[in-house]
Amino acid sequence: MLYSASQKGPFKVSTPYDPDSITTITVTFRPLTWQAATVYRYINSEEYDIVLPTTYKGYYYKCINGGKSGSTEPTWALEGGETITDFESGATQGLTWQAVPYNLLVPALDVDTVTFSQTNDVTLVSSSNTTTKATFTIDTIAADAAARTLKSFQVRLRAILSNSESRDFTIQWKLAER
Repeated sequence: MLYSASQKGPFKVSTPYDPDSITTITVTFRPLTWQAATVYRYINSEEYDIVLPTTYKGYYYKCINGGKSGSTEPTWALEGGETITDFESGATQGLTWQAVPYNLLVPALDVDTVTFSQTNDVTLVSSSNTTTKATFTIDTIAADAAARTLKSFQVRLRAILSNSESRDFTIQWKLAER
């Protein structure tokens, strides 16, 4: 059975989640900057690449049709929900980006460290972070764990930023079939 994470706040979390498997989750605090001649992917409505333009425009852009980016940066959409196509030279079909209002980590800041905590007998078997994202691996949830009885659990992240501020993020999984 696969479950989705409910997410509130300024970040993007990869899903789905399977409590019967060891699962690695990535939380993106800030997208990477768009790069020329790079393959960007769209897997499904919950798994896709996101980028920032080289000059901040108040939006990030999610890939809604995968492909290879062109040799020059596209003219980015400047309204939420608008789409643009990014063509590779000589291609008849390009990848498509959709503008999303930017609510992620301020582009000028980086993440220095991240600490993790979790609820309801859930165990993290590993965790790490880069300047733009955090990754953690959740162990298989035991049959007698509170998360299975209560049908939910949370993972909390505290990110310490390059300006010494801290930001707290909470991801909650409700264990109900989808």
